[in-house]
Amino acid sequence: MATIECGLGTTYLDCWVCMAKSNILLQSAQNKSVKMTLALASIGRTDEVARLFDSLLAQKNTAFEVILADQNQDDRLVPLVLNVISKGMNITHVRLDKPNQYLARTVGIEKAKGRYIAFPDDDCWYELEAIANAIRIFETSEVDVLVGRWREASGEKVLKEGILLWEEARNFRIDGASMITQFYKTEAVRAIGGFDKRMGLGSWFGGGEDTDILFSALRKKMKVLISPRVVVRHRFELSTADNLDCKRARSRSRGTGALYAKHKVPLLVIFRGFLAPAVRSIFCLHFKLLSTGLMVSLGRVEGYFKWKFGKINTIIIPNNDK
Repeated sequence: MATIECGLGTTYLDCWVCMAKSNILLQSAQNKSVKMTLALASIGRTDEVARLFDSLLAQKNTAFEVILADQNQDDRLVPLVLNVISKGMNITHVRLDKPNQYLARTVGIEKAKGRYIAFPDDDCWYELEAIANAIRIFETSEVDVLVGRWREASGEKVLKEGILLWEEARNFRIDGASMITQFYKTEAVRAIGGFDKRMGLGSWFGGGEDTDILFSALRKKMKVLISPRVVVRHRFELSTADNLDCKRARSRSRGTGALYAKHKVPLLVIFRGFLAPAVRSIFCLHFKLLSTGLMVSLGRVEGYFKWKFGKINTIIIPNNDK
C-alpha cells in the first residue's frame, strides 16, 4: 500500500489529492463494488457531518460511495474525510468554488458510479439497515424510485408500503417525501434531467426541488414505492417566528408555489396551499407563529404567479440558509 503525502500536509494511505488542477480534494481507493451513490452537499456544518459519517460506517451494507460536494471556504471537513478513508469508506471529496445546492447535487449525479443514488442532507443520518434495505428493495422490486420513512416527521404513525400514484401526489398528500428519504435509480435521475436549477437553496425559488424531482418521475410514468423499511433520521421542529426564519420560510415557499404552476396541480389544492399556513396558525392558537404562516402563504403566492406569468430567470444568491 502506497503512502502518499497530500497537499494539506497529511500523510494517508491509498488516497490521492490534486488541489492545483482539480476541484477534487480527496478520494479513497476505488476498490469496492458500488451499488449506491450518496450525493452529499455540505456547508457550515462539522459535527452533524461527523454523525452522518458514523451512521454510514455502521451500515450493514457497505456497497456504497459518498460524493461529498464541499461548499465551505475552509478545510473543516478534511479531517473527517481522512478519518473515514482510514476506516475504509469509499468517498470522493470535491470542493465547489461557490455555494449552491443545485450545483453541489449535480456534481454528485455526474460522478455517480452506483446504480442507485440518494441525496442526504448533511445533518441527517441513517439507521443501521437503511442502505441495505434500499438496495434490497431495488434489486427485488421493479421500481424506479423509493421513498423511505423520516422517523422524526412521521413519529409513531405507521406508514403503509405501496405504490405512489400521480393522482395522489398532485394533491400534496404524501407522507414524508423529503429529499432525505428519496432514493432513485441513477438512470432515472439522469432521464429526468436531474434537479431544476431554478429551484432550491441559492435560488429565488428557495425550495421545492425535492418534490419537483419526485413529481417529474411520476409524470414520466416511473414507478415510485413508499416503504417504511428504509428509515432516515433528521431533527424535526416547528418553525420559530424570528425574522430570519420568516425570511427562509418565504423563500422556500416560493418553490412550493412554483410547483403548483409547473406541475399544474388542481386549483383546489392551490387555494388550500395559499390559505392553509396562515389559517392553521390561527386555529391552532399558534399566534406567535402567525407571522411565519403569513410568510409561507405569501411565498407560495409569489412563487406561483412568478412561475406562471413572470419571466423566470435563474437567480443565484448566497446559500447562507443553514
